[in-house]
Order: sequence, then C-alpha cells, then structure tokens
Amino acid sequence: MTPNNRNLSAHRLRELFDYCPHTGSFVRAISAGNALAGSSPRTINKNGYIRIYVDGAPYFAHRLAWLYMTGSFPEKYIDHKDQNRSNNSFSNLREATHSKNNKNASMRIDNISGCSGIDRRAGKYRARITSNKKEIFLGEYENLFDAVCARKSAEIKHGFSVNHGSA
Repeated sequence: MTPNNRNLSAHRLRELFDYCPHTGSFVRAISAGNALAGSSPRTINKNGYIRIYVDGAPYFAHRLAWLYMTGSFPEKYIDHKDQNRSNNSFSNLREATHSKNNKNASMRIDNISGCSGIDRRAGKYRARITSNKKEIFLGEYENLFDAVCARKSAEIKHGFSVNHGSA
C-alpha cells in the first residue's frame, strides 16, 4: 500500500527544504525550532528508507524527491533502480506499479541458494517465478547452475530488472 500523501504541496516542501537531485540529499532551507537551516532532516528507518518530518508529519524521502522534482506525489510506488533504499538521487527513482516494483526486489534474507526463486527439496533444485500474481513452476534440476539458468531466462521473459534478486 502506498503511504498517505496528506496535503503537502510542492510549494511548501520547497519553502522548507532544498533538494539536490544529483545526490538525493535534503537540507533545511530555514530554521524551525531546534532544527537549523542547512542541517540534514533525515532519519533512517529499520528497512533502510530515509524519513523526513515535514510540518510534524513523516514522509519517505524518495516520495518527497518526486514531489520536489515533478510537483506532485507519485500515483503509486517509487522504485529505487539500484535497490539502495537510501539513494534518493532523482535519476535513481522511477514511478512504478506494485508489480513493476516487485520485479526489482532484493533477494530475501532467508534465501539459501544465492538466487531468487530457487530452493532445494529432496536433493533437487526447484525453480519458480511469480509474474502478474501467478506463480510459474520452472522445473526441478539436478544442479544449481541449470536451475539458475531457468530462473534467469524466466526473469528476462517476464521483464524483471537486471538488479532483481541482488543483495
């Protein structure tokens, strides 16, 4: 689910913060309370996303970068092309649907095969992929190499990002 955008306008954001599209950094344009102009307003949450408080409300920095540069919040999701959740340079961000965003996901932390969509059962490697909400079984293989080849071929066929499944 996409975060609530509340009523923040691009104009108000630009009054309060400066954003560098090359580095993805925000700095305060004016002092407010204990926060001084020129200071970094960010905190990093447990998932690695940068959060910034604007007028007392939390926002993800990547959504603010989009608002700052385009004048409106994204309709759905913002995908970090390089999968680095704290890299909010504008060239690294793209608007995405839920499905498109999932096609550029990092490898799950519980993965033991080293490749997304590969598991080992009964001594064989099983490959699968999920695309358009449908899980597709790609086969069982005697060795990991063949299972990975099947998975990577399916990623290409289904339009996954070349970064999908990287750590």
